Amino acid sequence: MAMTIRGTTRLLGVIGWPVAHSRSPLMQNAAIAAAGLDLAYVALPVPPEALAEALAGLRALGFLGANVTIPHKEAAMPHLAGAAQEARLAGAANTIRVEADGRLSGHNTDIEGITAPLRTAGAELAGRRVLVLGCGGAGRAAAAACAREGAADVALLNRTRDRAEALAAAMAAAAPQVRWRPGSLDDIARAAPRAEVVLHV
Repeated sequence: MAMTIRGTTRLLGVIGWPVAHSRSPLMQNAAIAAAGLDLAYVALPVPPEALAEALAGLRALGFLGANVTIPHKEAAMPHLAGAAQEARLAGAANTIRVEADGRLSGHNTDIEGITAPLRTAGAELAGRRVLVLGCGGAGRAAAAACAREGAADVALLNRTRDRAEALAAAMAAAAPQVRWRPGSLDDIARAAPRAEVVLHV
């Protein structure tokens, strides 16, 4: 079914930099057309220095909301009037909704996107030793999933160790019952054999 743009069509989009390579518009517009919704989903290339203006523009242009991708998941948080528990725990938002009163609320669906397939496969995080490879926006979601699900010990490895240390410190404040062990990718030979679950994000 072909999508028709009308004067009544509401907008959704994906904010990133770069974002031209994203398959999200193709997938989302196919789903929108199949459902017969009067919506259109577009790519929104936003350089980091223009993020605040772009987020204000969502409201000004009547967008319903937007997905957020690299490098804006963390940077978007201070610009939001409210954030769901998952977004606060991860310190990152991958979805922004424009509320009826114009406020921008942040959400993080990455956490459930990580835990749901694990549950389906019978691989629980509770009480497990977990290795997370990557500490960007998706890595923050993986760490938040470990915290929410009650992992016992989480090694956070990143190309740059300082980013892993920053994430470990943030997660230790939010979930002190979990042992957080930051490191660089050079530490993988030591960390991998201990892990019961590996999350590469």
